[in-house]
Amino acid sequence: MVAREFEQHFYVTQEKIELALETARHEAPILREVTDDTFSLYISIPFCPSRCSYCSFVSHDITSKRAKDILPVYVDRLCEELEQISQKVKGTGLRLTTVYFGGGTPSLLSPAQIAQILETAADCFTLSPDTEVTICLLYTSPSPTR
Repeated sequence: MVAREFEQHFYVTQEKIELALETARHEAPILREVTDDTFSLYISIPFCPSRCSYCSFVSHDITSKRAKDILPVYVDRLCEELEQISQKVKGTGLRLTTVYFGGGTPSLLSPAQIAQILETAADCFTLSPDTEVTICLLYTSPSPTR
């Protein structure tokens, strides 16, 4: 039924329909864990290697000197904001289940900057061993060999 809707009303290819259905099957157990006492944390890293013409995110081209200069300051302020958010969450009974880094190209952060953010999050919120952490990576395929 869903596949027919995708195909007839949205003109989605069979390959993409199968991918969407497979994704839904994998996400279903995760979504069952979402309850009124859980929340997710979205961490925006608004820096990219370049500015794409189609992008709707607020982001900075990391090749500029200004962006390179403000990135460490941004990470420090982000950690301060996590501390402030944690104060709002304390006492609510909410449990953090997912942390998602997005909003640009989070993999531009250095390992030390990612660690700084995750350590701050761990200090501010209860991160259990099954807390999902997702970081979008920039992948550049290697040049083909001839």
